[in-house]
Amino acid sequence: MKVKIEVRKDHIDAATKCDSRNCAIAIAVRDIFPDANVGRLKMFLAYNMYTEIQLPDSARGFIRSFDAFGQKCKPFNFEIDLSDKVIDALCMPDLLDLLKDVDNMELIEA
Repeated sequence: MKVKIEVRKDHIDAATKCDSRNCAIAIAVRDIFPDANVGRLKMFLAYNMYTEIQLPDSARGFIRSFDAFGQKCKPFNFEIDLSDKVIDALCMPDLLDLLKDVDNMELIEA
């Protein structure tokens, strides 16, 4: 499943530099994944090693810039691939319905 995530200005304004729980990307997915945690290379959608997702280059670049310059970063979007393994580990059978209700996340491919 491919999902497009939009990191908006309000996510950036609420973010904290060098804080994996309060990274703008973690804040952007928090409506669906409240325990999201973001590192420099990957994101964990829950407190479970099986929910690890590699971040694309655009998200990694954003993290480097934000940690260096903070709120001066601009909004952006990126896509992630949620593998069946990750979806199973999340134990969220209503994930597709949840995605429909969030305005900054969009299902690209089921």
